[in-house]
Amino acid sequence: DEKMDAKRIHQQTPAMGEPDACLICDDGGELLICDGCEGEYHLACMDPPLKAIPEGHWECDECVNKKLLAFRDYLVRQSGLFEAKDTT
Repeated sequence: DEKMDAKRIHQQTPAMGEPDACLICDDGGELLICDGCEGEYHLACMDPPLKAIPEGHWECDECVNKKLLAFRDYLVRQSGLFEAKDTT
């Protein structure tokens, strides 16, 4: 859907003021915006590089990693296999 693509890719132009930059290479241009943190990235700077604009909700690796770590911590706490350390 072209309307969705227009929202997801930000094209920096000089008339827009301060240039936005890719969080990986620090260059401007066509930037994909993360739906989690609103960080901006070139498709080619992602690892692995993206060939096309992802459909639907897309989050950068950092956002995905934070969610996975939070979920892992939740599972560990819920498992009851580990006791909380007494820090006093």
